[in-house]
Amino acid sequence: MASERFWRQIVEPFASNGTSNGVIVVDDSEGFKVKAEVLIEAIGQPVLTVEIKDIPDAYTILVGPKGAEMQTRSDLSLYTVAQSAKITQKKQKRPSIGPGEYERAVYEEEPIVAKRVIPVGRTGELIDQSIDGVSPQEWDDAILTRDIDKDVVYVEFYLNSKHLWDIDITRDIDKDVVRVRKVNP
Repeated sequence: MASERFWRQIVEPFASNGTSNGVIVVDDSEGFKVKAEVLIEAIGQPVLTVEIKDIPDAYTILVGPKGAEMQTRSDLSLYTVAQSAKITQKKQKRPSIGPGEYERAVYEEEPIVAKRVIPVGRTGELIDQSIDGVSPQEWDDAILTRDIDKDVVYVEFYLNSKHLWDIDITRDIDKDVVRVRKVNP
């Protein structure tokens, strides 16, 4: 089966001790998915199989018993950094979304009443395009940095003389663009 039908395996060590209300802090929650089955391990503790209930930001994962209500959490207070606690999202098949559920998920409520396409960040948070989006209305000056061959490799964006963000452009040996990355100031 194609890889887009599966969630990839990810292992992240705890950045702080587990809590009694299922909170795990990691260095990076990218790639973890709500409803995914995960293993919680630490030296001297039993391996817990739980489910991700929420990922509120780029560093926090909330877990609870598999199949339980989304607000139900697991006690992880025995899983500590000193015991090398870690969370592992196993490679697993993504859940299917029925046509009715899909239609509901993309429907925007009034006053818009339409299907929607909205930008989200790497952990699923909504992006306010008036702040985070890159469009001509949101900046009034751009400073380009070029390499020795006069190819653009870095762009700094400004609005009313205030530095907003930078774009880093990586090229391969043939000078083709292979990566464009937004860099916060």
